Amino acid sequence: MGDEKILYLKDTVIKHVLTWDTLVPAIENMLYAGSNKEETDTLQPHRISMKIPSKPPGSLLLCMPAYCGKEHAFGCKVISSFPQNKEKGIPSINGLVILLDAETGRLKMILDAIEITAWRTAAVSAVATKYMHKGEKKVLAILGAGVQGKSHALAMSSIFKFSQVRIWNRTSERAKALCAELGQWAVPFEDRDMCVRGADVI
Repeated sequence: MGDEKILYLKDTVIKHVLTWDTLVPAIENMLYAGSNKEETDTLQPHRISMKIPSKPPGSLLLCMPAYCGKEHAFGCKVISSFPQNKEKGIPSINGLVILLDAETGRLKMILDAIEITAWRTAAVSAVATKYMHKGEKKVLAILGAGVQGKSHALAMSSIFKFSQVRIWNRTSERAKALCAELGQWAVPFEDRDMCVRGADVI
């Protein structure tokens, strides 16, 4: 690769760079480009999934390539999913995003994928909510208090200004802990049905 420097961004840096106000519109534009048949300069093939032999169910390697000519963006996210890692106290999802030069294909940047995945998934949900739910958006119910539960609470509340976020989790302690982290507008629920009852968005 010669003397070219390759930038490496860790999750600790990425989470301070991303903002919902800029990410959600960017995701919306890419979703439109990827679904528009007339947009021939954007490619996002189906995700490649490989089961890891001799490992517990759910152990996977996932590869997600994409290309956007307008943004001169070209790269791939590689993720491993090992659900059993939770028992070891380490993340079940690990991976990297590689960005390549759109003209030469040479490696330009490597990014940790965990923070990006959390933000990107929640941003897609925010875009879907914008188009699929045209009504009032005051109460949000989230089932699950893990990484995605937290990122969805932050994304949805940032974009739609919910007045209340309800959190339910199989273990109520995690729901209470997340609500304490989010602030007074987040309310933990021990009963799943009560959590979603009357919510505008689930």
